[in-house]
Amino acid sequence: MKRYTIYLIAAVGLALVLTGCMTTKNKPILKQSPSPGKASGSENKYGNSNGNLINCGFVVSTEDYLFYADNAIPAERSIIRLSSKDSEKALVAKNFYSSLNVYANKLFYSDQNGIVSCDFEGKNVVRYYNTQCSFTIYDGAIYLSDNGIYRIDISSKKVTKLNAALCNDINVGAGKIYYTSQADLDEKTIDAMSYGDQDLGAQMFQMNLDGTGTKKLGENLAFNLIESGGSLYYLSFETRRVEKLDPTTGISEEISKDSYDGLNVVGDKIYCVNSEGISVLDLSGKKLKSYDTGFIGFSPRDSFPNIAANAIYFLQFGSESVYRIDTSSDTIEAINVGN
Repeated sequence: MKRYTIYLIAAVGLALVLTGCMTTKNKPILKQSPSPGKASGSENKYGNSNGNLINCGFVVSTEDYLFYADNAIPAERSIIRLSSKDSEKALVAKNFYSSLNVYANKLFYSDQNGIVSCDFEGKNVVRYYNTQCSFTIYDGAIYLSDNGIYRIDISSKKVTKLNAALCNDINVGAGKIYYTSQADLDEKTIDAMSYGDQDLGAQMFQMNLDGTGTKKLGENLAFNLIESGGSLYYLSFETRRVEKLDPTTGISEEISKDSYDGLNVVGDKIYCVNSEGISVLDLSGKKLKSYDTGFIGFSPRDSFPNIAANAIYFLQFGSESVYRIDTSSDTIEAINVGN
């Protein structure tokens, strides 16, 4: 996950005060300190979605709280807990890196030193892994990529190396591990990719949860690979359009007309980003709505759209805030520490 380290440091770690004006097609109102509402639901094996975790996983919700990573103090990158009852904010932890998740009534995340969990107050910290990385949780185990794919049993903290694959995106769902890797690409193919994108284009693979049965899912080059509902959604490296792959048949289809820089899939919606903002598509690729978010700075994929509590959250390069789009009212809101 090389590119996320670079992008997160740039998007979250810098505060250049370049926020710019943000509007939607329906003239939203800028508000502060929203209530997160109730959790919108997620797969029953893990607390956050594959789509959010591929996009840094800086937001996760429960019935009572919204947890999000705030960069108002860039050196600390704090995790904030926002109450759904009274919008009260509390500092839970510092030095956030990625992968906010809730599992077994605990908050899991990756900090600058590895993978940890704590209670919702930020206490009773347990460390599971000592290297900075992104990860996901599935059925009582942590899955991560760190010069290979590893599984950590949450109850025993036993670490098992499943393979030696150098991979970009890693998803766990439907009883399988899905990931992208350049392992089968020759140097000529990688060198032909444009500068800055050479770690994006990768082939898709699947394997069993114990590391057996590795299978390449075609020759397509993909990034932002997301398993949702048993299907794989991704952006084609060549066209930047959304494609959908059935891992059981190996058949893929292009489902979007437009090209995008970033992708998230949660429930029955696809969320895409490009220079025009964030677009919401149904699972067939039909565009339902677009939001002009005024992206500036790096590629729009640095915005890392996350979905929680019936809202879209994103980062704005150079800003001191996480932003929230209320999909019921089409308002865009800045969430700032101390407000």
